[in-house]
Amino acid sequence: MKNELCKKLTYSTLLKAAYAVSDKENKLVPFKEIIKYLQRPNRVLSDISLTSDEFIDSILNTEINPSVVSDSLVSKDQEDSTLIPEDKDIFAFLHLNRLKNNLYDHNCIEILYVYSGSIEFIFGKEHTHLKSGSVCFISPKSMHNIVVNDDSFALSILIRNKTLSDVLPSKLNSYNLIAEFINHILLSEKAITNYLLFQISDNDALKSSIKQLVQESFIPTDTYSDSLMISWLRIFLFNLLRAKGISSVHDSLHKTANLTPIINYIGENYNWITLANLAKTFNYNESYLSSLIHKAFGKSFSTMLNNIRLSHAVDYLLSTDLTLSNIAEKIGYQSVDYFIRNFKKHYKMTPGAYRSLHNS
Repeated sequence: MKNELCKKLTYSTLLKAAYAVSDKENKLVPFKEIIKYLQRPNRVLSDISLTSDEFIDSILNTEINPSVVSDSLVSKDQEDSTLIPEDKDIFAFLHLNRLKNNLYDHNCIEILYVYSGSIEFIFGKEHTHLKSGSVCFISPKSMHNIVVNDDSFALSILIRNKTLSDVLPSKLNSYNLIAEFINHILLSEKAITNYLLFQISDNDALKSSIKQLVQESFIPTDTYSDSLMISWLRIFLFNLLRAKGISSVHDSLHKTANLTPIINYIGENYNWITLANLAKTFNYNESYLSSLIHKAFGKSFSTMLNNIRLSHAVDYLLSTDLTLSNIAEKIGYQSVDYFIRNFKKHYKMTPGAYRSLHNS
C-alpha cells in the first residue's frame, strides 16, 4: 500500500473517492479505505460539483503525493520532518470531506483556517463548531481531529518548530496574543496541550494572504519559496490581528501573561541582556525573577537566552556570509570558541557544518 500511496493524484480525485465510498456505506470513511477504493480497477468516482471558486479549484486540481496527505491528516506523534516535505519549512494541505479520523497529534504547530463552510473541531473530549473565517492555532502534542462538512473547505498550515521564531518579527509584542501563544510553545520545556482560536467573519485580506501562501506551498521549491511563505504567513497573522475577531484560549496562559513584557524585552535585547539588568529594568529581585522564569517555562534564564541567541545564529548562518566571529559578536557571545561549543551542544554539529549542510 505504501508504494501505491506514492502515486501522484489530485485532491479532487481523493475527494471524489471519499464521496463515492461514503455514499455507498453511508458513513465517514478512513483514509485507507479511500486509497483501497482508488486501487480497484472498476472504481466509479462520484460526479460531484465541488466548487466554482477559482482558488479552490486550483488546489483541488493540484497534483499531490497521497502519502504526504495521509501523514499530515492521520499520523500520531510525528516529527515535523516527516510531515513537511524536506525541501520546505512551511506546508499547507487540504482537509478532505467525509474523512473519518481518530484523534491524532504531531510535533509541530498547526494553523487551521476554515476558508468556506463549516467544520467540527474535536480537541480531546471537546467538540467545537467552527464557521467560515475561523482560525485556530493548535500547539504540538495536542490530540485533535477535524471533520469537514459537505460543501466546506478547510486548510491547515504546518510550520517547522525551528521556523516559528522566523515568523515573528523582532518586536514580539506587536503580535500580542499570537506572540504570547507561540512564545509559550517555543520557550516551555514540556509540551503544552493548547489551542488559540479566532472566530471572525469572512475577511478578504485574510483570504488573499492565505491564497498566496497556499499557492506558494504547492509550487516547486526554488531559492525564494520559503522566504515568500514566511512573508505571506506574517501578512496573514497581521491581517488576523487587524480583523479583531473573538479570541479564546483552551488552556490559560496565566503562567506567562505577567511575563510577556519581560519575554518581549529579552527578544529585543538578547545580544546584551543579563539577568541582573533585566531584573533592574522591571524592578524585580534577581532571584525572584529567575524563579518566575523557571516556573513558567521549565528552564533557567541562561538556557532560554542561549536558545534565543542560537536561533538567531541559525538565521545568520543561512542568510548571510558573515564569519563565525562576526556572528558570535552579533548574538552576544564574547568568544567565538564559546559560541561554537554551545552551538555544537545544541545542534549536534559545528556552525560551519550546519551552514554547509543547509546551503548545499
